[in-house]
Amino acid sequence: MARQGIPVVDGYGVEDVRNIAMAPWARTGGNAAFVNLYGMEGVTGMYVGRNSRRRHAQPRKTFLRGVICVLEGQGAAEVWQDGGRKQMFEWGPWSLFAPPLNTWHRLLNGGRTPVKFLAVTNAPLVMDVVHNEEFCFQLPVQFCRRYSRRGLF
Repeated sequence: MARQGIPVVDGYGVEDVRNIAMAPWARTGGNAAFVNLYGMEGVTGMYVGRNSRRRHAQPRKTFLRGVICVLEGQGAAEVWQDGGRKQMFEWGPWSLFAPPLNTWHRLLNGGRTPVKFLAVTNAPLVMDVVHNEEFCFQLPVQFCRRYSRRGLF
């Protein structure tokens, strides 16, 4: 987390993640902050993110499992694999979704207001096991049983 250069909020709880101070995060192209809650035992990681109005997140591909909860804003998500076509679905406040394992994905802000979201991942556990960021973020394997070249639908 320290190498990412964004704030880290430590504690037993957070009253409202929408009010956490964030900083630019090159990995996503928006602003973000990690939320490190005591008692999570290093198994689950969280971050809160923000994309400015009409700004789209950087495409990401991760071996990490994650769930995204949209807190504010509306837009769409693109999901694809190398060599495959992009699939899209729309989301709005309180939408909850999980990009398929090791697929490319990005959030597209479709509104006039910023998008805020909370992401929960297994990053701490996976990073502790493999000790290799390249494995987590650049693994060339496609998991076709979870997401085929034909896409989600």
